[in-house]
Amino acid sequence: MFSKYFNRAPLVAFFLFIMVCLVVNHRATYGQEPTPEPTPSATGVITGNVVDAVSLAGIADATVSTDPGGYLTVTGADGSFVLEVPAGSYTLIASAAGYTPSPQPVTVEGGTATQVVFLLQPETAPGGASVFGFVTDPDENELEGVVATINGVNYSGETFTDEDGFFQFENVPAGDYTVTFVYEGYQTQTQDISIAEGQTEVDFDVIIMEPIVIAAIFGNVIDINGDPLESVKVKIRGIKTKFSEIIFTDADGFFEFADLEEDTYVIIANKRGYKRNKQKVTLGEGQQEELEIVLKKAK
Repeated sequence: MFSKYFNRAPLVAFFLFIMVCLVVNHRATYGQEPTPEPTPSATGVITGNVVDAVSLAGIADATVSTDPGGYLTVTGADGSFVLEVPAGSYTLIASAAGYTPSPQPVTVEGGTATQVVFLLQPETAPGGASVFGFVTDPDENELEGVVATINGVNYSGETFTDEDGFFQFENVPAGDYTVTFVYEGYQTQTQDISIAEGQTEVDFDVIIMEPIVIAAIFGNVIDINGDPLESVKVKIRGIKTKFSEIIFTDADGFFEFADLEEDTYVIIANKRGYKRNKQKVTLGEGQQEELEIVLKKAK
């Protein structure tokens, strides 16, 4: 009888071992939340265009890539592209054959589209000519900020004069070009140049910008004794332009009509107690005319 129970002892011991393990495991994990499974990071989209900085035409087959990550795509025929990347901050780099690569920072947020535009500068062949010079006004004052552009079949570019009035275009290939200088308040200057094969420089020396002369009619209204008349009503009317304006003379009898176009104008001066005076003036482009208007006392 006792031998029967002793034969079952190993089985009972194994059963008790299993129960103890279950209790220990339950105590160790009771009240703990399960560790969440990692979720993939959100993605966003970068869209945009890669264009020629000179012609503003789209560049086909340009490569757009990210650093870090190494994500890349190629532009379509119109220079547009779409690139899907994980959310984050990148340096986006656009490159194309014959152009200088251009980087720009970009931050991509998950579920959104980020728009960028690249303006790639065409590479110029080394060994071209240097085109340079100075820009001044007629009094030899250097003009800073003059817009200088050069346009030709083989090369186009734009630059600005510095504080010394100096401008320069580097590595300009052989060919025919038009160089234009634009500055507010001055007449636009244009010059044509030709650069031969092997030529290394074109020196403009000094470009003189002529100020724009604004057409105007001005003068004084006086009485027969030569004394100035204040508050005289002076009206002007253009025959062709139909321009019309009324002003009043100041304490010195002075009046001025500025920014006038080329036309024939009628000027009428009138003041209470005086006979009105009418004069006709023909102005050419940029011409200035000075008048002396004499008003006589009315009877």
